[in-house]
Amino acid sequence: MGEVRRHHTRELAALKAGIEAGITLFDTAEMYGDGGAEELLAQAIAGRRDEMFLVSKVYPHNAGAKSAIAACERSLRRLATDRLDLYLLHWRGRVPLAETAHAFEPFRRGGKLLPRRGPALHPAGAHDPPATPGPRHRHHHPVP
Repeated sequence: MGEVRRHHTRELAALKAGIEAGITLFDTAEMYGDGGAEELLAQAIAGRRDEMFLVSKVYPHNAGAKSAIAACERSLRRLATDRLDLYLLHWRGRVPLAETAHAFEPFRRGGKLLPRRGPALHPAGAHDPPATPGPRHRHHHPVP
């Protein structure tokens, strides 16, 4: 979604049909269509942001203290919103997990990431468990 311009009309119609059918949770990422999916979703939810639960994800190579902040700001701009309901690390990379968790804190405190509603990783308790075995962390496309 958001990758091929000629599919834009059909993809937008599909998103709007989903919204009309009652879908309110959308999970996207900066990597989907190089941000194109976020831009398309922004068009689909225009005027209805408060009804939606928006999730986006940061690339592992953008998960450092400064780069995570810039990546989140870019996602917010593409989504045409001032906040995300949930912001995730797409998959583990080389940046220590604690650094990524700390990078998200200013957004949470500033209201750009909504307050947690359940268990979550706390930066003070973040540690670096071993990476998931297998090739998934090397892919640049979602794996089913």
